[in-house]
Amino acid sequence: MRTKQVIFLLTFYVFLLCVDFGFNFQPVNKVSASLVSEWGQFHGDSAHSGYSSSSGPTNPKIVWTYALGGTNIGLVAYNDMLIVSCVSKGQLLALSQANGSSLINFKFVTPGWYSPQYAVSTYPAIGVGLIFFSVVGSDWYQWSGVTGIGPPFIDGNYLSNGQNVWACEIPRGPNEYYRQNGEWHGLINPYYGLTLIAYYQGDVYAIPFDGENITAIQSSSGIMDWQLNLSCKIDTIPTIGSDVLVIGYSNENQVTGISAKTGILLWNFTTDGPVCASPAYYNGDFFFGTKSGNFYCIDKNGQEKWRISIGTGIETTSAIAFGKVFFGAYNGTLYAVDVETGEEVWKIPVEGGLLSSPVVASNGVLYEATTSGMLYALNATDGMELWNYTLDAGVTASPVLDNGYLFVVDSNGKIYAFANGYSVAFYETGLPSGTVWNVTLGKEISVSNTDTNTFLMANGVYLFNVSKLNGYAPNPSSGYVTVNGANVNVSIIFFPTWRLPSAPKNLRATGGVGSIVLRWEPPEDLGTPPDFNGPGIEAYCIYRSTTSGSEQYYDMVGGTMCVYTDSSVNPNTIYFYKVTAVNPVGQSGFSNEAGAIAVFYTVPSPPLNLTASAQANSIYLEWESPASNGGTEISQYILYRGTSPDAILVYVTLPGNVTYYEDTAYAPSQVYYYKIVAVNNVGQSSPSNAAVITAPKNPNSPFFMFDPSRYEFYAFWIGLIFGTVITIFGLIISREKRKKSHDASSK
Repeated sequence: MRTKQVIFLLTFYVFLLCVDFGFNFQPVNKVSASLVSEWGQFHGDSAHSGYSSSSGPTNPKIVWTYALGGTNIGLVAYNDMLIVSCVSKGQLLALSQANGSSLINFKFVTPGWYSPQYAVSTYPAIGVGLIFFSVVGSDWYQWSGVTGIGPPFIDGNYLSNGQNVWACEIPRGPNEYYRQNGEWHGLINPYYGLTLIAYYQGDVYAIPFDGENITAIQSSSGIMDWQLNLSCKIDTIPTIGSDVLVIGYSNENQVTGISAKTGILLWNFTTDGPVCASPAYYNGDFFFGTKSGNFYCIDKNGQEKWRISIGTGIETTSAIAFGKVFFGAYNGTLYAVDVETGEEVWKIPVEGGLLSSPVVASNGVLYEATTSGMLYALNATDGMELWNYTLDAGVTASPVLDNGYLFVVDSNGKIYAFANGYSVAFYETGLPSGTVWNVTLGKEISVSNTDTNTFLMANGVYLFNVSKLNGYAPNPSSGYVTVNGANVNVSIIFFPTWRLPSAPKNLRATGGVGSIVLRWEPPEDLGTPPDFNGPGIEAYCIYRSTTSGSEQYYDMVGGTMCVYTDSSVNPNTIYFYKVTAVNPVGQSGFSNEAGAIAVFYTVPSPPLNLTASAQANSIYLEWESPASNGGTEISQYILYRGTSPDAILVYVTLPGNVTYYEDTAYAPSQVYYYKIVAVNNVGQSSPSNAAVITAPKNPNSPFFMFDPSRYEFYAFWIGLIFGTVITIFGLIISREKRKKSHDASSK
């Protein structure tokens, strides 16, 4: 019976935790037992001393950038992650320190709120395996009609996967800050956000901006340990050392010491002005400056050890290392003073005001960023500048030093990751002096006309590729380079191989009949390797255009051909040509340009000015040669004749070098029509003009016997017949007489 009662009571207790108190109960996720990160909260750890046991970059190399955008952005670090909080976007995410890739988007919980949640602490705090940050969820109000702003919550989430473990409500400060219609309204601390958070030895300490209370929460469970109400507006992230929690105020000239374990107020220390930047703790003492220009050192009991006056406001948290305290003044002067006495060691002016707190690396390098966007690396011993870099915008957030990286975020929301750069030099042999060659290493490329291509690279493993060159092959052509805290040299040997041929020589273009003939000479350099036997050139590419200098690919011929006939040409058009040679590597440059016009033959134009005139015994025809012979000589003329315009037939063919004709075969007084055409190798012209003439009567014509229209025709033929008959009778009579005479003599 007792066992059942115990089980019931335990179940009811868990129910109260999950429902009545609004906690987000989840199955246990084992938390890593790793140590708390040394840069897991603002300006380092709970001491905010700005010192990292990691070395910082002395030969800077930007490894990556991340354009987050937004404002009021803070950075902290854990293991190999960079934690980024952007209050203007309400976003909290983890990036890879090595390459800036997104690893985790943290999940937010505000119990009882049915609305989106937003992270509103610029600097979250990291404990053992957990991250703590402030969350509000105010869009719900615009839906429900409720006025006023709800309280913020402190969430504890796993660093391994971003899932929420617990959420604890804390009192709201006097400033309303809420999101409505996609925009933020209200006031927040411009450097720390809405809620000021610190972690120390198992407890999370949370203060609403300008609030008057501090809440201590158990980091493992989210259960409140203690809460202290004060009468002043708290303006700084709590600084904790030797179990003493110290805060500053925006409306009081004092700082207060509180027991971090019990919440009991221990002491108040009066200052000359408000303290708006968190104090730093080192070796039992707290260090801070005021807006009035004094810088203080007090011990953990609130007793002053020393102070100095610099005459201008101090709004940065100091960094402490190597026996010195480093802090910046708003007027752009960076100070180093002795940690024990406050005596000035050095001071230097920088470009821009100082609202970003300086940080110091274990290798003695001090880093400071300004409101004008200058990032400085200084020798912490004497303040000598080691290097500087111009960012895209000014900086107010505290940088982060972790794992050899320096992380900075500017006011445009761009995050920069700097690391120490090491020389990676590629040395070549085998190329002629002055040859340009290039190497790609990771995402970078280097081009050189010397024997060396050099990169500046952070630690890491990088793929490299050496580009092939015309006539040379690199060995190795690719591979991996490992940079691990030292410079790296890589040897590249180039061996002769196939190379691009030179351009064909002496291109000529000649216009032929209906075509253009190209001739050229082979390239002087065929691009073949040493001791190669063979033709080398595989093909020639022909480029053509009707505009000089704008040739496009047109055709290709074999590598043994150095002549090409282009038959696809138009009359009266000039064509321009260039030729390239092709071998197994690729294509040469262009040859010289050559141009020509093809020759085209046509039929001749008609003969000109045909005339006809009557002569005594003939018709005399005359004409002129055609205006165009069609590109080739006139081979003949064809004369047409007829007795009507519609009945003109071929009459006579004449040689091509004759331009007249005498027509004697005609009928007297007959009207005749003449035309003539010219003929060349292509064909006949169109007819000439018509010549019309009446033939002459021509009585003395020797051809009257063929013309029955003339009287001589009949006299001729009658006389001819009569004379023939008389001749025949005379022959008969003569024959008879010879016969009788013969007969008489024979008797």
